[in-house]
Amino acid sequence: MDPDHSISIFPNPNNGSQFMLKLPADFDLSLGEIKIYDMLGRTVPYTIDGEGNSYCILSLQPGASGIYNVAVNKADSQMCGRLVVVK
Repeated sequence: MDPDHSISIFPNPNNGSQFMLKLPADFDLSLGEIKIYDMLGRTVPYTIDGEGNSYCILSLQPGASGIYNVAVNKADSQMCGRLVVVK
C-alpha cells in the first residue's frame, strides 16, 4: 500500500471515546464516506466531533472492546485501517 494514500488512526489502541482519522492531504472528505465495522461485519455507529481538510475526529457509540475496521470510500478509491478499542 502506498503510504501517501493510506489512513492513520490515533491514538490506537484507545477507549473508543475519541480518535483521529488522518487522511492523505489530497483527499476531499466531503466527497467520501466513512464506515466503521466490527469483526462480524456489522456497521458501528459513530459521531463526527470535528473535521478539517485532511483529518476527522470521531467517537464510537458505546460498544465493546475489540478490533474495528475503518473504511473511507470515495467513488474512485477506498482506504482502510484498523482501530483497537480497549475499555
